[in-house]
Amino acid sequence: MRLRWVLLFVALALPAAWLSVKSVQDYQALQGFTAQAAVLDEKLSGLRGENTNLQIQIHRLSANSIDLDFLDERVRLVLGLAAKGETIIFDSGL
Repeated sequence: MRLRWVLLFVALALPAAWLSVKSVQDYQALQGFTAQAAVLDEKLSGLRGENTNLQIQIHRLSANSIDLDFLDERVRLVLGLAAKGETIIFDSGL
């Protein structure tokens, strides 16, 4: 009779212990996913801001509404050009 109680206890205790361990592991995994989601949300927010800035630049350079001052600024920056009479000063990073 005593052996039955021991076997019953073991039969009930092992699944309960396994479920407890599994629930702790799943909770830790959930915490990791939550932290990863927060990092990705922050990165997405930065990319959305960058996308907005690029959309503004595209609009300023589009054929329908070209911004000549912005175009001049981009040409000077990208191509390294300067107008006559301008002095170019290079910053050596000191």
